[in-house]
Amino acid sequence: MSKILHTTNFLLLFFLGVFSNQLFAQCPTEAFDAGILWANGCTFVNVEPAEFNGQPIQYVWISSPSDGGNCEMSIPELLSLNVGDAYDSFVAAGGFNSGVSPVIGSTSWSFVTDGDTDDLSFNVTEALVPTCYSRCARVVGCNSFYGEASTTVEPCSAILPVELTRFDADADGCDINLTWSSSSEENFSHYEIERSNDGRNFELAESVRGSGSLEGGNYFFNDKKAELSNYYRLKMIDFDDTYEYSEIVYADADCDIIRNINVFPNPAGENFINIKVDVKYEIEESIRLVDATGLEILTKNVTLEEGINTFQFDVSELPDRIYFIKVGKRTLSRFTKTSQR
Repeated sequence: MSKILHTTNFLLLFFLGVFSNQLFAQCPTEAFDAGILWANGCTFVNVEPAEFNGQPIQYVWISSPSDGGNCEMSIPELLSLNVGDAYDSFVAAGGFNSGVSPVIGSTSWSFVTDGDTDDLSFNVTEALVPTCYSRCARVVGCNSFYGEASTTVEPCSAILPVELTRFDADADGCDINLTWSSSSEENFSHYEIERSNDGRNFELAESVRGSGSLEGGNYFFNDKKAELSNYYRLKMIDFDDTYEYSEIVYADADCDIIRNINVFPNPAGENFINIKVDVKYEIEESIRLVDATGLEILTKNVTLEEGINTFQFDVSELPDRIYFIKVGKRTLSRFTKTSQR
C-alpha cells in the first residue's frame, strides 16, 4: 500500500511540476486588452498596463514598418503570428544572449520584459522612419500572447534640445505649481507646458521662453485652470523647430478649501435660494448651479472671504426638479425646486 501511495504522490508531483502553470493560470482564448500606450517623441509610455483577471502578465515589444505612419496597418501582421510559439523558439535558440537580431518576417522583436514595473515603457534611441511598436501580453503560465496595444513613433532622435535636471508638479489648493530646471539650453527656443486630465489627450496650457543661457535656467508656472487630476509634460522646442517631450508628471489638486455649503430653503419655493459657503481662507471662485445631468445653468464669480459667505440665486424661472450647487472643483450641495409647498 505504501509503495502505491509513494508512486501516486510522485506522479502527482510530476504532473503539477510540469503542468502547474497551465493548470492554474486562467488562460485567455482570444485577444484581451493589453492596455493603452502612446509615443512621446522617442519614449513609449503605458497609460494603463494590461491585466487579465488580476493575473500577472508578461510583455514582449515588437516593431514593424508603419505604412504611412498608420500603426493599424501593422496589426493584422502581428495578430497572424503565434507570438507565444515564436517567442519560445527564439528563447530556445539563445534569445537575446545569442547576439542574433530576432526577426519574424518583416517584424522584429524589440526586447522581452522581465516583469519589472520599468518594463511598461521604453525609449528608442532614434527612429529614421515612422515605425509601429506593439506591446503583446500573455498571462504568466500560458502559452500564447493574446493582448495587443500599438502606437507609432514618427522620425525622432532621443537627443534633447535642452537638458532637464528636474520637473515637478505640486498642489497649491485648487492650483498646481509646476517647477523645472535645466543645466543647458544651447540653441533652445521655448517650452510649451501641456496639460491632460486623462494622461492621453494633452492641450497647451502655457508657453515659456527659454533663458538663452548655456547654463540653463529655473522656471515656475502656476496653473489656475487645473482639474482634480492633472498630467503635465514639457514640449521642449529648439530654434530649428525640432522638439522633444519631457517625462510626464502628475498632481492631484488639493481642493479642500470649502468647509461646507448650505442651501435653504430646501425644497426651494418659487423665487430665491440662499447659499452659505464656509471657506478656510480667501479665494476667488465660481458658484455654479447645475442640474442632475451636470448641465451648468447659472454661474456667479465671487471672492470668498475666510469664514461664512452668503449669496442668493434667482430660481423663479427654473422647472421643478433636483439641482446641485457646486463651489470650486470638488464640493457640491443638493436641493429640490418645487412650486408645490
